Amino acid sequence: MTKFATFLSHLNFPSTTTRAMCAATCMFAVLIVTGCSSGDSRLKVYPVRGKIAFEGQPIRGGFVVAHPKNLSQPSDVRATAQIQQDGSFELTTYDAGDGAPAGEYVLTVEWTPVHQVGGDYVRTQNVLPPKYSQPTTSDLVIQVAEGTADLPPLNLRR
Repeated sequence: MTKFATFLSHLNFPSTTTRAMCAATCMFAVLIVTGCSSGDSRLKVYPVRGKIAFEGQPIRGGFVVAHPKNLSQPSDVRATAQIQQDGSFELTTYDAGDGAPAGEYVLTVEWTPVHQVGGDYVRTQNVLPPKYSQPTTSDLVIQVAEGTADLPPLNLRR
């Protein structure tokens, strides 16, 4: 028997009471920690919808990230979207399809299609030009204002 196991065997706690007290203490601690957070710090968001294609073809299953253009802090929120089969997307910041805070954004887009290899499905490398994958090189800039934003169609080129 290890020293730790020996030590534990010498502890004489009433198991049911100890477990109940431990569970209650943990639950109380969780409630205190979550209850002490500083309210709802979410920014107001506005729905943003768009359609995106690469050389005229919908980017099925691609991924979009909206990076604040005037990033004040690394922790600033970024909205994201999964591109649907028809090339449409809705930005999400907190809850599915809720949109993005007002402001100017640089969009980055990646598209890693899935192919069947044998019996497995694997993602390929990003098939879009590399400039679209970095906020410092992407030329996709959008403006989100109060209200709903339906973006003009975006057509990426080589």
